[in-house]
Amino acid sequence: LLADAYAALYKATWNQAWQSVGYHALAEIDCLRHDWTTALDHLDRSLRVNTDNLRARNLRALVLHKLGRAD
Repeated sequence: LLADAYAALYKATWNQAWQSVGYHALAEIDCLRHDWTTALDHLDRSLRVNTDNLRARNLRALVLHKLGRAD
């Protein structure tokens, strides 16, 4: 079920209107899987489209902490 959601969210990122939200949602799933490197990549992509996404910024800070890059 989670794999289906992941695939659907990736398809949503093809549309620029859904890129920020889609990549942020992908990053949340990556975090559930403890895939911090991929989560960081998805968050960076989300923030490239919408720098004002505070939820993505907060999650990015948490992911950086998990990766040992808290500075």
